[in-house]
Amino acid sequence: MSILNNTLKSLDERNESNDFGLSPTVQLSKQRPTLRIAVVLVIAILTVAAYFLLTDDNGDRSGTVKSTTEKPSQTAVAPNKASTEGTSIQGIESQASNTVPTATPTSGSMEGITTSPLSSEDLALRTKGVSVAEQVITNAAQDIDDEEPFRFAASTAEPQEIDTASTSAAAPTSAPSTYETNTANSSSANVASNNQSSAENTRAENTRAPNNEAVRNATQESIITRGPSTTVKPKSAEEQSEIHFAAGMKSYEFGMYQEAQKSLSLALTANAENHEARRQLAALYYGQGSSTQALSVLSDGVLLAPSNLEWRELMAKILVGENRFEEVLSIMPDNLDENALQASRSDYLILKGTSAQAVNKPRQAVSAFSAMTLLEPNNGKWWMALGINQDALDQAQQAATAYKRALSLGGLSSASAQYATARLQALQEQR
Repeated sequence: MSILNNTLKSLDERNESNDFGLSPTVQLSKQRPTLRIAVVLVIAILTVAAYFLLTDDNGDRSGTVKSTTEKPSQTAVAPNKASTEGTSIQGIESQASNTVPTATPTSGSMEGITTSPLSSEDLALRTKGVSVAEQVITNAAQDIDDEEPFRFAASTAEPQEIDTASTSAAAPTSAPSTYETNTANSSSANVASNNQSSAENTRAENTRAPNNEAVRNATQESIITRGPSTTVKPKSAEEQSEIHFAAGMKSYEFGMYQEAQKSLSLALTANAENHEARRQLAALYYGQGSSTQALSVLSDGVLLAPSNLEWRELMAKILVGENRFEEVLSIMPDNLDENALQASRSDYLILKGTSAQAVNKPRQAVSAFSAMTLLEPNNGKWWMALGINQDALDQAQQAATAYKRALSLGGLSSASAQYATARLQALQEQR
């Protein structure tokens, strides 16, 4: 290291001896920064001093607040001590009233606490002379807690007496101060007021329970004994049938044929005399290709009303369409032809006469076409049909009259006219 130092020193001396007379590019100050260090030290000292001053001020304030907050903390042991001493409530009130703090601050312990003047309500209470114990009891009675009876029951289950030895062991050996005694008395007053309010709440619950039961019983009796508010009139069978019929027709309009059949069947079940529902249901079955069900619906109508020609006529139309002429004649007896004539039911008579002529039963055909000549006397077709069937029954004179009338009225086809002319000549020659 010494060799290295000597070498560096010799290099420095060589540089100083080789001065070319030029000023250095950068002028470096050779003065030490003592002034800057002194300024920084002064600022640090001032900062530390200010910090200690503020810390001492906060300590004084915290000590004052601590002295004021230590007083309520001493009330933890006071209730036990007050319960063992058996102090009366009247004494508690007088002592509590003496311990009410005033608004004037003290010289030492109240330093740092700002005070405000009493409000008008506080001044009124102060002049009235109401004790702290009465105020606590009143406030506790006004605050109704629903859970208070349960807590009261739990508190009564705990032991109320405290062992004297444990109480004396927990108590401090020094004599209590005046503030501690007053605080203990106030705490015992609060406990007594809480117990009193709990007892009042329990009595209120006990008195409320029978009242609630009476109200409940009265409500049940009123519900049971009161009559219906509105009278519901049941619908008649006709009204129910009409409702189902309307539903069925609405379903039919929307193409819901299965629903329409169900609704129309319900309409007939409710009222079998609903002719429109029966007519529409038979037509719906026939339109769906179920002629058997259609005939069943119509035959039920014939059984309900034998003199009603409508159901027989509808059945005859279905049977004629299936060439079931014998069945047509079975449901159209001759004794109903007069009713058809009076009712002007030409279709009924035409269906019967045509079916009888198709199965070669001229007697029933004559009955039907005779009624038709009375119903439509100016129609040559019915006279022609009557003459043919009378000619089959060998009623020559009646047949000749019918042929003449048919030829005179006209309206016949050429084949029918030629046949009528030939038969008329043959019958006249037989005479």
